[in-house]
Order: sequence, then C-alpha cells, then structure tokens
Amino acid sequence: MNHSRDIDHSIAKERQAIALTNQGRLQEAEEIYRQLILVDSGNHIAHANLAALCGMQGRFEELIELLKTALKLRPNFPEAHNSLGNAFKARGDLSAAIVSYNKALQLKPSFPEAYNNLGVAFKEQGDLAASIDSYCRALLLKSDYPEAYKNLGNALLRRGDLGAAIQAYKSALKLRSKASDFYSSLGVAFHERGDLDAAKKSHNKALELNPEYSEAKYNLALAMLLGDDYKNGWQSYECRFEVNEDTAEFPSSAQCKRWQGEDLATGSRLFVVAEQGLGDILQFVRYVPLLRNHGVNVSLCTPLRLHPLIQASGLDSFPQSSEQVSQIDEGLWVPLLSIPGHLGVSPANPIIVEPYLRATNDLNGKWRTIFSQRRKPVVGINWRGNRDDVAKQHRNVSVQLFKKITAVDAADFLCLQRGARSSDVEQVMPRLASNMPQNEVLRLADSDLPKDFLEYAAVIANCDLVITTGSTVAHLAAAMGIPTWVLLPKIPDWRWGLEGDASFWYPSMRLFRQKVRGDWSEVVDEVVDALRNSVGVE
Repeated sequence: MNHSRDIDHSIAKERQAIALTNQGRLQEAEEIYRQLILVDSGNHIAHANLAALCGMQGRFEELIELLKTALKLRPNFPEAHNSLGNAFKARGDLSAAIVSYNKALQLKPSFPEAYNNLGVAFKEQGDLAASIDSYCRALLLKSDYPEAYKNLGNALLRRGDLGAAIQAYKSALKLRSKASDFYSSLGVAFHERGDLDAAKKSHNKALELNPEYSEAKYNLALAMLLGDDYKNGWQSYECRFEVNEDTAEFPSSAQCKRWQGEDLATGSRLFVVAEQGLGDILQFVRYVPLLRNHGVNVSLCTPLRLHPLIQASGLDSFPQSSEQVSQIDEGLWVPLLSIPGHLGVSPANPIIVEPYLRATNDLNGKWRTIFSQRRKPVVGINWRGNRDDVAKQHRNVSVQLFKKITAVDAADFLCLQRGARSSDVEQVMPRLASNMPQNEVLRLADSDLPKDFLEYAAVIANCDLVITTGSTVAHLAAAMGIPTWVLLPKIPDWRWGLEGDASFWYPSMRLFRQKVRGDWSEVVDEVVDALRNSVGVE
C-alpha cells in the first residue's frame, strides 16, 4: 500500500516538473527531478528528464552522463538512446550519434523522430543518400511530420534535386503554414533554381511572419544582389553579421561607433575592418583610396597575410591586423563590405574599375625575367576554391574536365592552385613546360607567409591570362588588370549576376557560365575554343 502511494507521489512530481519545464521554470523542474533521484536512484525516467533539462541549457556533458545512467538502469529505453544520439550530435560526434539512433530504432522500429534525427546526422556527415532514405522512412511512419519534410528538402537541395526539394518544402508548409524558416528554405531552393522572383516572395513571406528573422533578410539580400537590385540589396545585406559566423570571418570588436554612411568631415578617423574571405577583401579594398581622397583618415584592418600587398598597392602604408580591432576606441569603424552600399555602388555606378592592386617592382621584375624566355603565352590556371568549404564545392571543376584546357598547345600553363594535390597537378598538367618554376609557384600558393602572398601576386601579374573559378585567384588577377577568364556555375555568387560574359567589377574579366546546373563540360569546351581562337593571348 505504501509502495503504491510512493509511485503515485513520484508520478505526480514528474507531472509537476514537466509542467514547470513547459512554463520555462527550468531550475524548479530540475530541483524536483534531483529530489526524485535522491529518493529513488533507480528512477530511469527522472534521469532521462533531467538530462533533457541539461540539454536545454547546453550542459551536454552532464546530459550524456545522465542518459548513460538511465540506460544502465533500463538498457531497452529507445527514447534515451535517441536523446543520447542528439547529445552526441550536438557535441559533433556524428558516428556515435548514428550508433545511438540505430540502437533506438532496433528497440523501436516505429520511431519516426529517431529516423528524422538519423537523417540529420547522415546529412551532416555528407551521406545524402542515407539521409534522404531516413527522412522518407520517418514520413512513412508519420505522414504529418513537417520537420521531416523540411529536413528532406534540405538534403534534396544539397544533392541538387531542386524540384523535389521545393515539393518537400511545400509539403512542410501545408502542415505548418506559419513557419517562417520553412518559407526561407523554400526561397533558397527557388534561388538555386534561378527563380529570383519566387525566392524573394518566399523570403518576404518569412519576414511577414517573423520580421526579425535575420536569415530570411540575408537570403533576400542575396537574391536582390544577384538580380542586380543593388539599392535594396545592400540595405538588406547589412544583416549578414546577425546570421552566423561564416558570413563574417573577421567580425569587429571595435569600441567606437560604426559608420552608417553619413557624411564624414575632413580629417575624420575611419577604421575599415576586413571581413569574410580573401577574395571578398581583395574585391572591395578598392574603395579605401576613394575615402582617403575625400579627406578621411582611413586605417585598413586586414589579416596579416595581405599586409605587404596592401602596402605595395598604396592602399595603406601602415595596415593594422584584424586582431588589433578590439583596441580601437576612437573615430568610427565600418565593415569593408558595407562601404559599397554607403557609396551607392551598382552595375550602373561601379565608381572604381581601373586596376588597384600591384606587387613590388622588384618582384614583378623577377618574374618578368623568368617568363621572358617563354615563346608561348603563360596561362595561370586554378580549378577550385577552398576545398574544405562544402557550400562552395559546386563552383569547382573536376580535374578530368579541366585538363582539356591544358591540352591546348597554344600556351604554357602554370598551376596557381592552392592546396593542389600532386595527383591532380599530374592529371591537369601532363606536360610541364621546360624551365617553368612550377614547384616554386605551388610553394608560394600554399604558403601563409605575407611575403609569399605578395610574390604570388607578382607571379599572377606576369601571366598573360588567368583561367580560374570564381575564387581568390579571380579577384587577385582581375584587380591587377590581368585578362581573367572565370568559369561560373549556373547560379553563381551574387557578385557575378545571372547574365552576360562581362563583369562590371573588372573590365579585364570574361565570364563563362554554365547553361545546365552542374554541367561543366560545355563551359570547358567554350574555354577551349576561345583559347584556340585567340591570336596570341593579350
């Protein structure tokens, strides 16, 4: 009789703790679970619920230990295995997470939430086929599962199956029509298909539901800029720092006020803080001399690797490092990519198009002498960007295709690829021109030393032509006025627009665009024909 009363009391306290949790009163709920465990150390449910509270507060190590205790008390506890998988996933241990989810499914095959979580883990691991299969299994068990539809859409989008991704997002919205994140994801899929009007409509719907939704603002900005609506695009692009760390690799911690585009008095102090990748920095440092010519005392803050090039180019005699930004407590500061918006840059108003980067005379002379022995034009090549950036892998060209370019006997080719594998170099460049210092160029490309990046710029400055993807090399070459051919995916980064073979950013640049998503073969053939038809390379 007393045992029955104890059970009833325990159940009542657990219900009270659940109610407190739903009200956001986590500390009170935690105290109840700890009391229950103190009274009955074998209460596996109290351990599991307390673990859930720890997870809500980001205490993942404690969560894992509590779940392990719960599973010792009751090994056949599928919900605990699923929760343990979530904890491992949050900690970044995807392999352990997958093991836990599979254990949960062995114990409870009809567990759609575990299948959905398993799909997320597979997607983060890069196994899109297994991810999609897991989401589909979840939906077979639970057809009214909007999160699974959305996650299925994400995996299909990553795989490039845009039509199916759009249908998955629409299915999710039928079940949850007020979900702003679902609309934003649908907008991204429309963007990738090139339907910018539909993309903007979806992002605007997301913002109608949640006006503070930064990711929707950011995605809307990208659609506007890609569609050449720079006036509105620049304004929305200001939310990029609110989205995630990847959109601003060098965020500012300056203690002074941020410049918002208002008129600056002569002699005003302005700290321009570099952000995002090297290509972004190289593209937009062009505006620093313009500000200085208007009487503004400008200091440029960039990664140390760029300092010698910035000095040689006359952009700043004493650039500061990104790390020094936190010490700034006077004047104004501005993120580098906010400047073109403040200046009103657009395709119709590029402001600065003449070359603005250069290496030193000594280094330029050194490589001019090295290349002077060549009877054929020297063509620098680069077939991919950062190989670790999954989101940008669609802009890379396979070595099997790119070697069709280097098979053209009209030039001496020079590999400029950073992080080039020796096997790739051997495939892309089966014939190395005699006396071409290829190994030295690869060393410069791979080096993180500032002096080597400056010399790398001098190498590129002495190429007759550079053929590359839309990477750092493209910006570096074109900013020095070198003829630059850029191979672009069907839906490129916003700065390249959707149409045309010219770029308003760089007069020396020629764009070669995919006509079919993911198909580089036609692009490469066009480059090959252009190279063969060139009478010399100027």
